[in-house]
Amino acid sequence: MQDSIYSCFSKLELRVGEVVKAEKVEKSNKLLHLEVNFGPSLGTKSVVSGIAPFFEPEVLENKKYVFVYNIEKRRLFGLESEAMILVAEGEKNEVYLIEVPEAVPIGSKVR
Repeated sequence: MQDSIYSCFSKLELRVGEVVKAEKVEKSNKLLHLEVNFGPSLGTKSVVSGIAPFFEPEVLENKKYVFVYNIEKRRLFGLESEAMILVAEGEKNEVYLIEVPEAVPIGSKVR
């Protein structure tokens, strides 16, 4: 069984990205649109995430987080989402952002 867990996990490409810009998605109470920088070799990606009920957009800006980098692109409310931010969920459905230390370069792989 452990082989299958490692096999599934190895398919995910987790990378450190810095949120350059964050804004609420018009006509949605749940979505934020993020512009995320993954560094010079990987570029910037658009991310749409359902974390608006928990965080104001400006809280995310200029901070580093872990993202699933290699997801299939999706369109939500007319916006393209090319990655997924990872968060932790508490026992009472509270949501926590997982900040990455400043010293970690953007674009770094997470293992």
